[in-house]
Amino acid sequence: IDSTSVGIGYIYKSAKRYLLSYNDSDGQVFRAVTEYEKESDKTQATTKLAIDWRYFLSLSNQQVLASRLVIASSDNSQVYSLGGSDSSGTINDAFGKTSYPLRGYKNTGFASNVFIGSLEWRIPINRPERSLWQLPIASMQNSYNLFIDVGSLFDTKQSFALKTGIGAEIINDISLFYLFPSTLRLGIAHGLDQNGLTDTYFNLEIGRASCR
Repeated sequence: IDSTSVGIGYIYKSAKRYLLSYNDSDGQVFRAVTEYEKESDKTQATTKLAIDWRYFLSLSNQQVLASRLVIASSDNSQVYSLGGSDSSGTINDAFGKTSYPLRGYKNTGFASNVFIGSLEWRIPINRPERSLWQLPIASMQNSYNLFIDVGSLFDTKQSFALKTGIGAEIINDISLFYLFPSTLRLGIAHGLDQNGLTDTYFNLEIGRASCR
């Protein structure tokens, strides 16, 4: 299906990430994106607006509190979905985004509006900085996250209902072929509300995100 898409975005970033740091720290990232899309076989176009705000607070011993708030809206009720873990939830994946994470719940349903909020306590473990066996893979640093997510997928104010998920992740920052910084993420999440589940997941993120 042929389609025409036009979008414009704005990003402001004051958060810092140092060469040997475990996480983004000390600052915020704000992103606003609006998109227009028209498919050739449909008479109605779709307009989307999404705001993504993240704030990072440094604690002692390189620990970080990371918060995220997302509000996205569209004039089409079949646009957004919510649920699952997000292996590409960086500030870079701005355009064409219709699926948002809510750990502890399956990615089901569609609606015209989505709201998510999360709080993560990111705690460093160690920094091996050595290759794994004889493979061209280096384990650079390890950390873990404790998190709480809230979110809602809704069409009207009356259908707005928050769901909550909690969990933990172990994160290994690696270097593939000593050229491509990447992240291995092993997590477990539990949904506290209706349709919640206990879910384990494993993600590989290739490339070092400018913000996560």
